[in-house]
Amino acid sequence: MRPIATFAVAAVLLPAGVLFARSARAPAAPRATEARAEEPKSGTFQIDAVHSSLLFGIVHADASRFWGRFNSFKGQIVVDAAKPEASSVVVEVAADSVDTGNDGRDQHLRGPDFFNAKEFPEIVFESKKVSKGPKGFQVVGEFTMLGVTKEVTADAEFIGYSENERMGKRTGYEVRFTIKRTDFGMDYSVG
Repeated sequence: MRPIATFAVAAVLLPAGVLFARSARAPAAPRATEARAEEPKSGTFQIDAVHSSLLFGIVHADASRFWGRFNSFKGQIVVDAAKPEASSVVVEVAADSVDTGNDGRDQHLRGPDFFNAKEFPEIVFESKKVSKGPKGFQVVGEFTMLGVTKEVTADAEFIGYSENERMGKRTGYEVRFTIKRTDFGMDYSVG
């Protein structure tokens, strides 16, 4: 069984065009047959999209916020607890998997005013530098959306690690970073 990462990313598009990411789920309490670590463990982990979430919130008319998600994403996390600089993260998101629970809004978000999913089908984050952070790791990487790549810095908070016969090796992180959507050409309804 290959190791799995519960690593969820949440995108929030605010009026100022802010985007952040975090994991969706804290680990459950360990069972008696399960070993759980309080510190990051080394390994290569595939992102478990079934147990992770890529969420976003949009402020509408400066009066309300609703939440949505991207339903299709994948990636890999390499953790070297002893040498964080040898760690890496790659996350690939299918732009057309945006889901806000409203088909009309989702079609608009997939279109050229926002994610332009036909022309730019993937949103990608690829780390370039990983170092020890206050609650896990600090990750500097390239974030690509709408064909534009910008460097971002993300704080990756370690949530937990567990290992058992049924589920194998699992690790989880909460990750946050901020961008201005206009830096990527997503200018619709700004101001």
